[in-house]
Amino acid sequence: FLERACKMQIMALTAGRDGVLECDEPLQDKVAGQGGMTEHSSGMSMLTEKLVWPALLRKLDREYPGYDA
Repeated sequence: FLERACKMQIMALTAGRDGVLECDEPLQDKVAGQGGMTEHSSGMSMLTEKLVWPALLRKLDREYPGYDA
């Protein structure tokens, strides 16, 4: 789920900052609650923090240099 959300955000940002819509806080909380288990309860927290997220950031740097400018 997180990887797909990151990909969608990257695609939206490549369309320009004006193309990104931000949801209000209650909707964000509702969507987050629909995910079922949290990273901590599923035992994936360390894997995500130490391996997956850094790998996604490296890929983002490689494929979209300057995205964070």
